[in-house]
Amino acid sequence: MMTGQSPDSAFTFLSQGAIIQEFLVADQNIVLGFPSAEFYKSHNAPYFGETIGRTTNRVKNAQLKLNGKTYQLEANDGPNCLHGGGRGWGKQDFEGPTPVNRHGKEGVKFTYLSRDGDEGYPGTVLCTVWYVAGMEDGKTVLDVEYQVEFVGDECEETVVGVTNHRYINPLHGTTFTSSPDCIHSPSTAPILDLQVFALCKVSNTPPSPPVISTSTPPPPQSTAQPSPSTQPTTSPSTPPQSPPAK
Repeated sequence: MMTGQSPDSAFTFLSQGAIIQEFLVADQNIVLGFPSAEFYKSHNAPYFGETIGRTTNRVKNAQLKLNGKTYQLEANDGPNCLHGGGRGWGKQDFEGPTPVNRHGKEGVKFTYLSRDGDEGYPGTVLCTVWYVAGMEDGKTVLDVEYQVEFVGDECEETVVGVTNHRYINPLHGTTFTSSPDCIHSPSTAPILDLQVFALCKVSNTPPSPPVISTSTPPPPQSTAQPSPSTQPTTSPSTPPQSPPAK
């Protein structure tokens, strides 16, 4: 567990998929998940808290075409490859968590070496994930940083897309606003300002059936605030129902 530099905030991470298992705010966990690590291996169809890779979302027909060569990926979502395949990065064991000091703040680091041919993807890459905790303007902050290095010489190029598949449940009486870069909550109590920094910033793109993103992003629009809700609970004997894959 890593503290959030606030008496009532802390974070818990798992080696599998560099998963965010707990994000405690006001002594309550605001990320959905399971109470024990084994359920992430047996019941995590919703990808709770996982680091998604090598690619996010769906690859049409589970095929990549690079430099005139076609690479066949695992089709784990109908004819398509979803979130890197059935054994994508969220299902793999990372090295870590390793305590680090990054940008003058307490943090942890995870690394995963994805070898050439992993789930059909070409080239060997090294993924590093940092989670860095702190306080800003009276809010608990968790920065998430990704770095992917192309360390193999098996091919000239590959594709990578990384994100964290967290589900955030706002505390009762708390409203959240969001942007492509962060989720935050104005409040008199320390809540959170979750900021995600990746290799690049990509705008949302509209999907076409069957949920394959097109290449043209829509103009930015304001995001409506979700209604406050209470924190659901999960029991080891009754894992939660799986929502549709995103």
